[in-house]
Amino acid sequence: WYDLVIFMGIYVWISWCMAVLMHLLTGAYFDRTSTLGDSIYLLTESNVAGMQGEVAQNVMEVMEMTGSSLFVLAPIYMVVYGLPVLLSWVMFSFLFAIIGDAFNDVKEGFKDTPMLWHDIEIALRTNHTPYGRRYR
Repeated sequence: WYDLVIFMGIYVWISWCMAVLMHLLTGAYFDRTSTLGDSIYLLTESNVAGMQGEVAQNVMEVMEMTGSSLFVLAPIYMVVYGLPVLLSWVMFSFLFAIIGDAFNDVKEGFKDTPMLWHDIEIALRTNHTPYGRRYR
């Protein structure tokens, strides 16, 4: 469980770094990211509720109304929409690696004990069920 605590800590830390970046890039244009607390709340809401598309569309509409260039719009769009998807992809790859490592540890610990298939194989070979009855 120690690995999972580290995983969640890194996930929260990277999410907050993204919220700071979103506040710095869109704080002057977008009311929902005008303060750092609002930016963290918006990013958490978009990560948990899966609302990246709606948030990104609202930010893009506000930025287009202000007349910003593509060089301003592209990084903001990546922060609001692309980075949460990338963060989730990378972090869940780490999570699957942690789960796979734990599975291998458990598998290594039980490699000398007989498995269920071993009991079934004996029952089929001796024409008996595991409970001692004969097959007809």
